[in-house]
Amino acid sequence: MTDTLANAALLARLERFYDAVPRSGSHAEDHGPFTLFISDGEWPLYARPRLGFDGRITPADVAAMRSRQRELSVPETFEWVVETTPTLAPAIRSADMAVEEVPLLVLREHLVAPVPQGHRLRRIEADEPDLARVLAVAAVAFTNGGTAAGAPGHLERDRHAAADTGDHARLRQRLADRWDARLG
Repeated sequence: MTDTLANAALLARLERFYDAVPRSGSHAEDHGPFTLFISDGEWPLYARPRLGFDGRITPADVAAMRSRQRELSVPETFEWVVETTPTLAPAIRSADMAVEEVPLLVLREHLVAPVPQGHRLRRIEADEPDLARVLAVAAVAFTNGGTAAGAPGHLERDRHAAADTGDHARLRQRLADRWDARLG
């Protein structure tokens, strides 16, 4: 297979993945060239190009999607792969929205990464007693942009966890359902 065909196949596989993953915790609405994922749980989601869409996205398409997001009181956010939908960035920018472009990182082969000494990896189960701290890790990471190691650490995690008042019942149920189905 040529590199071009391999890349096209990889991008198609990624698009299917990006369409499937948010569906497990949302309900989806198709609007023109977009699918809007409306969260049923813990985290807000976004609009992204409809699976299989290969046309041009216009500023009017973006405006219509933003109108629907405002109507539903959900974040006016979009996620997409530039290589798959190159017309979206200019349409977003024309709406005076910021576009953060990050490289598409793909690991083409299995990689075994050693666990640093003094640390351990474990699966988070539905009955995790410290779920607020687990969730705080992602919350702190996503509110401190970039991919480089930064100053935020365990103190910020613990402050965020202490402020967490949610019972996370929906997430706990999703964790239980997922693992029960795999064990079943």
